[in-house]
Amino acid sequence: MHSIRKVLAAMRKADEDFLLFEKGDRIAIGFSGGKDSMVLLAALERYRRFAKKDFSYVAVYLDLGFPGGSPAYLAEFADRVGAPFVKKDAGFVYEALLSHVRPGEGHHLPCSLCSRMKKAAMAEAAHELRCNKVAFAHHLDDAVETFALNLFHAGMAATFSPKMELTRSRLAFIRPLVYAREEDIARTMKEEGFPTPVKVCPSDGITERTKVKGFLKEVYREFPQSEGNLALALTDYRRLDLFFEQGISLPSGYRLEAASTVKRALLLPHRPPRGTSLTYLCYEGRKIIGQLSLREIDAHVHVLEGIHLPKKARMEAICHFEALLRAKTSPMTLLLKGPPKDEKEALGYRKTPRGYAKRLI
Repeated sequence: MHSIRKVLAAMRKADEDFLLFEKGDRIAIGFSGGKDSMVLLAALERYRRFAKKDFSYVAVYLDLGFPGGSPAYLAEFADRVGAPFVKKDAGFVYEALLSHVRPGEGHHLPCSLCSRMKKAAMAEAAHELRCNKVAFAHHLDDAVETFALNLFHAGMAATFSPKMELTRSRLAFIRPLVYAREEDIARTMKEEGFPTPVKVCPSDGITERTKVKGFLKEVYREFPQSEGNLALALTDYRRLDLFFEQGISLPSGYRLEAASTVKRALLLPHRPPRGTSLTYLCYEGRKIIGQLSLREIDAHVHVLEGIHLPKKARMEAICHFEALLRAKTSPMTLLLKGPPKDEKEALGYRKTPRGYAKRLI
């Protein structure tokens, strides 16, 4: 039972850091029948109970049309852990993948296309089931491998996000196991006596991800500390030091990060206002505590809006952007939306037909 506790602790930390589960959520769980999705499904009910979270969920199996797909144990396992189970036909995925196999590649299917199509199919299933979130079982080792794949093949220092809002679809993709280690998931499978997963993908074991996994194992063997350090690099923005501006440090220790430069790894807790030019995340240590947005109306007028910050961070951030805009162009007018009236007036903002404004000279 020891390993499931580690998985649950990782899930709780991810929830606290990224606000994964909210009151009234209905979540479609991507349930492939692999070890990761089985452990996710089993852990969710336990987490819901001990963390006293008000959400519901349904296990969704996509039958992608692979030969030997739809193993019999799927519905039985869902019933065992008390999860509603739904099977959705998505046979068009395998047909589309076969049409994209290039001559000489045998049965090596294009993984990136498969991933995109599965996400689209899960989003469609979520809408049909009236879910507002989709949960995937990607874990911390998956995140490191994805980082390496993007680095080697695309020249991008990026991995998947623990929580991604899809504004057009009105859905959020979440990854509750993003802090869990694969070895703890594998041990949980054995300790809990879960069934052995059936592999149905013809390309399983011969993908680029498999190669990267093997490469990383060699790196970890040669440099034992690198396993923890690679994971740490993904979770601590202070260790990011590249050829661009990293963020803004406020006097009290809060830090603002421009969401556009780290959009693949960070979370926006609230949907930015429409027309927003740039949204900043606010950190206290490693934890996201809020955000604010800056919008340009013209060269001499900007709006600071969508402000969801504690009072101290809010006041310091407003003062910072005043100094930034004052140095950029003069004269400059800053409109302020969100803070209480007394705060606006204390900072020198006065009511105008356009809202509370301050002329920066």
